[in-house]
This record gives sequence, C-alpha cells and structure tokens, in this order.
Amino acid sequence: MSKKNKGKPQQRPICMFCGSDSPVTREHVFRSSWKKTLETGEYMTGLPGVERKFQRFSQADGTMVYDRSEDLFSVVVKRVCEKCNNEWMNDLDSIVEPWVFEPDNDDNRCDPRVFRRWAIKVALLRAYYDNRFLVHSDDPPRIYADQDIPEWRVFIGRSLLPEHRHALCGVGPVVYAAPGGQPFGITQVSWTLGHGVVTALRIWGTDEVSTNCFKNFRQYNRVRGGVVREVRASDSEMPTVRLLPPLSEEQIQELVWLFTPHPVSPIADDVRSANEWVFEFMEEQGMEWLGDQPPPRDL
Repeated sequence: MSKKNKGKPQQRPICMFCGSDSPVTREHVFRSSWKKTLETGEYMTGLPGVERKFQRFSQADGTMVYDRSEDLFSVVVKRVCEKCNNEWMNDLDSIVEPWVFEPDNDDNRCDPRVFRRWAIKVALLRAYYDNRFLVHSDDPPRIYADQDIPEWRVFIGRSLLPEHRHALCGVGPVVYAAPGGQPFGITQVSWTLGHGVVTALRIWGTDEVSTNCFKNFRQYNRVRGGVVREVRASDSEMPTVRLLPPLSEEQIQELVWLFTPHPVSPIADDVRSANEWVFEFMEEQGMEWLGDQPPPRDL
C-alpha cells in the first residue's frame, strides 16, 4: 500500500450484477465442470503446433498485439458475489447444460428467454474479462432482474468437430469511463462448447455505423445459407440447430472474427474502413484511441 493510501479503508468492489458489496468470488465465465463431460478436442492441445491462446489483435490492421496461453475453461472474472454465483447464475448454467452437451437433440432446447439470458450473461462476463469498460453498467443489472435486453442479438449454430474457443471483436470506440460501453458500433462475443456455437451481438445504437454492422452480419449469414439461427425473446420455442450445416474450424474462425480486419473475415475491408473512420472521428473530437492497449483490469 502506498503512503498516500495508508490508513484509508480500501473500497470493496461491488457485484456487477446485483450491486451488493458482499465479497466477490472468482466466477468462471464457462462452467468449469463442463470440461469433464464435453468433447472439446482438448487432447489436441498436446500435439505439436496446437495450443489454445488468448490473443489480442490491432483494430487498425489485424496484427497481433499480444497473446498468452489460455483455454476457455480458465476464463475467470472476479466481480460477482457468491449469492449471484451460486444461485441464479448457477441455475442458468444448469438449465442450458443439456443443450450445451448435445445441441443436435431438439429435446434439449429450453425456453428462448432463458437461453438468451444465459447467453447475454456469458457475453457480459466475457466482455468484462477483456475490457471492463466494454460492458455498459446498465446491462448486468437488467440481466440480474430477468429483463430482456433487445440490443443484444443471440445466434446459435453447430460445429462439425468438437470445439472450445472464445472470441471478442467489434467496431466502434469504447468509453473508458462510467457508464462504459460504446457510443456506437457493434460488439460480438462468440464461443464454442463441444458441438454448440453461440455468437452474441450488442448493437450500440440506431446510427448508420451500428445498423450497417448488423446488416453486414445478416448478409454474411444469408450468403452462407443461414449457418446460425437467431434466438428471439418473442419465440414460442428455441430454434433447432439440428438441420443447420455444421461449421468447420475455418468457418467458425470466419464467424467469430467477422468484425475484425483479420484476413479470415469476409468483411475485413469494410471493418478496416470503419475503423479508419472511427480513428478520424476520435481525432476530431480530441479523444485518445486506447483500443489496442491492454485495458485496466480488475479480475
């Protein structure tokens, strides 16, 4: 402790969902017990040239900024109280677990509102893990209160081979101050668990940049024959993925890195142009670009 802060009580972090100042716990973004049951190709990580890593890419040109070894089941956020962790969040994991284990079995589908709540919960935790300012402060309390967030669009698909990956990308600047989030653009959080594929999109406004980003996603999905289906809160039942074309590893990379200038993205040029416009806009507004730097973290 520095002399400046000596003697001052340390402010206890509050739970990002319920707002409680109870001690926070280490919450696994993806239920750690699933690793024992899911077929995820984990054995392949021991082969030469195959390694799971957490990587960050430059928004400007898609080059790698930094990386470290890490698998999906090691992703932990320390900003959730024990009550939230062990009660409603645990309940959501248990409800969707049958679908996670066997998404091709239509009997494993659950209420679409419940699945959306689980998927958005995961997306918020995963986004917070990468950059806490990427999460708008209003979103976690809304999920805690079981309110649907229409700005989040949830899509599901299936993979050809068992997978385990997590990815975050998007277009638009991040507000590095409360309440956080993005003034415009899109955030995409994606993950694969076994044969299940989920991608959640947060559309940040009704402006041209935000709406065009979502149009690009819908066009991508349409051109490829509908590789993912949307889970809507208004649906009477959760859509099936049983008849969707199973995605290869290359196709999954294309999907989860869609909103990046990485060459694997079919809209890389559009994303690069959008980023250039964002950089120019921020310079005009006297704003500093921090997107390629590791953000302040509270894990």
